[in-house]
Amino acid sequence: MNNYPSALSYYRKALDIQQKSLPPYHADLANTYNNIALVYQATDDYSTALSYYQKTLEMKEISHPYNQSLIAIAYNNIGDMHRLKGDYLTALSYYEKTLPILQKFLPSNHTSLAILNANIAMAFKDLCQYKEAAKHAEQAVNIARCTFGLHHSKTMAYQKLLDDLRQN
Repeated sequence: MNNYPSALSYYRKALDIQQKSLPPYHADLANTYNNIALVYQATDDYSTALSYYQKTLEMKEISHPYNQSLIAIAYNNIGDMHRLKGDYLTALSYYEKTLPILQKFLPSNHTSLAILNANIAMAFKDLCQYKEAAKHAEQAVNIARCTFGLHHSKTMAYQKLLDDLRQN
């Protein structure tokens, strides 16, 4: 498992075939770019992952302009890369684009909203804005409790984040 060089090789071959056989902004190309980004993210190459996530966003905006949920996922992924690179303000700007879209299209207790609120909380924490971070961490905890239950690993991780923030 975790054979990232091999995965990357296969994704690049798939991308080459897709670029030759599909229209320039076909949805399958966006998915392949996203998968390549995931490989780079898994190997901590956040700059390269970011460039592929940005390409994914560009493709989704053209191939699925009315599917805001897909675009929101791309915004979130780009935000994650900026946060992991230490660019917390840019990360927050992408998360803030994501939040209203997810709130519009998903149930209020959807796991994606818990994950996004936790991401926002971590970015605010990194900016030492603990009160704002705690607000989002609490939302993540509440959603996770409803969705996963009290003893799920995500619920406990979000609760730990909230507890840490309340100590600041």
